[in-house]
Amino acid sequence: MYTASISELTKMVLFETVTLITYIDVQNVYNKKNVFAYRWDRRDKKEDGGGNIGILPSIGVSLEF
Repeated sequence: MYTASISELTKMVLFETVTLITYIDVQNVYNKKNVFAYRWDRRDKKEDGGGNIGILPSIGVSLEF
């Protein structure tokens, strides 16, 4: 079963003609090891499940006119 959890915190600051938006985003908060693809490992001669990259934080800024 594939599960995902995403958390995001967003802050908007309104000026007269401009809006500033900042955010912090964390994907896979629980660090669940989801398999998204299988491949054949020639060296070990067995199927290998390719997992995700783990916890993925990101930050950003947006300026709207």
